Parts: sequence; structure tokens; C-alpha cells
Amino acid sequence: MPTLKSAIELKNPVFISDIHISTEGHEKAFCTFLKTTATRYSEVVILGDFFDAWPGDEKLAKFPALIKDLASFTQNRPVYVMHGNRDFMLGNTFVNQTDVTLIADPCVAKTGNLCFLLSHGDIWCTKDIRYQKLRRVFRSKAAETFLRLLPYAFRQKIARDTREKSAREKTLLADDITDVVSDAIDLKPYGKIDAVIHGHTHKPALHQLTSETKRVVLPDWRFEKDSLIQWGYADIY
Repeated sequence: MPTLKSAIELKNPVFISDIHISTEGHEKAFCTFLKTTATRYSEVVILGDFFDAWPGDEKLAKFPALIKDLASFTQNRPVYVMHGNRDFMLGNTFVNQTDVTLIADPCVAKTGNLCFLLSHGDIWCTKDIRYQKLRRVFRSKAAETFLRLLPYAFRQKIARDTREKSAREKTLLADDITDVVSDAIDLKPYGKIDAVIHGHTHKPALHQLTSETKRVVLPDWRFEKDSLIQWGYADIY
């Protein structure tokens, strides 16, 4: 099981999420981001679903360019990666080959006098009761340990079947069921939080969570075949 950091210090970060990399075209789009936009920042913070359906680090062999470019990038700037609902099996092999830092969900990030609460976001979609039950099962330490012991081909099948079933069922749910519930975000354990930043919902927006705290929803990256047609990020300056 990989070690996850629950608090990080940042200088000038860029936040992205929901890239859902699954093809060579997706890989190329992210590598282009690393070599261009990302170089303007001190850190890259990826808040979940970096990859689409990740049954284990054996899949790293499919993305040699991404691994090479990430490893090169992290020689000069940190990259922080949070597990999402699609890639929570990212593990130590991924860390060792890229030198990224895995962070917990949620994670507190401090930048100067500002303090952020970072999350993938799915933990706060509390109206989707069935999903939350499944999440608790699959994200338990016991389940993750068991899954990692299974043959890779079997893990691939589980990931594929789960993703296809989730996609079918999502079309039957009301839009608000799969959205973040603001009241589910408990800020009390963290003290003063200037902004909550998350992805997952694919509904980029800026909300006023409380009088002192904003909620920033990151955009997903969308592809038409292998061409990037919509994407985005958030920064603080």
C-alpha cells in the first residue's frame, strides 16, 4: 500500500483533475501540458482520475512517454497526485518510476497565508447512496490489499465491468444525485479554509461555500477520439 501525505506546502501550484488518460492521444495531450503550461508553476497537483480505469501499476507499460516526461518534470518541480474513483489502485511502482508524491483525500495544502482543502470530490456526493456504499467497500484497506493480490487480467476485468456498469447507471440518475452536496463538506477539523478545490463532477464552477470559503470545481479534460477538445485548470495568482 502506498504512503499518502495528508498535508503539503505549496508555492505557486496549478490544480488539474479528471484527465482520464486511456490512449496514446490522451498521453500526448498531458505530456504537452507538462512541457508548456505546467512550466509556469512551482507544483502540479492532480486531484484524482488522472487515469481512466487503473487496475494496477502493470498498466504503466502502456504509457512510456508519460512516465518518462513525468520523471523528467519531477527533477525540478514536485507533482502531487490524489487517487480518484477511477485510479485508486495507483501504487508504489508508479511513485518509484515517476517520483510523484501521492496525497490523501482530503489533503490540506498551504500556500503562503492561504489554506486549501483538496479532494477528488466523490466522497461528498452523499445523495448517491449506492455509490457511497460501493466506495466504502472498494476503498477499504482490506479490499485494496485483496485486489492487489489478484492476477492483473482479473483486475482488468473487474475495472472494465465496474466502469461500464457505473456509466449505465449514471444515465438513470437525476443530475443532482451525482453532484457534491455542500453541506457534506465539514471544514471544522481543518480550521480556517480559504477554498475547497475538487473535481469529479465534471461541472466546473466557482461556488461560495461559506462567507469565508469558496468551492472551486475543476474542469474535466474531454477528448474527441484522441483530440483534446476541452480542458482547464485552476491556479491562485
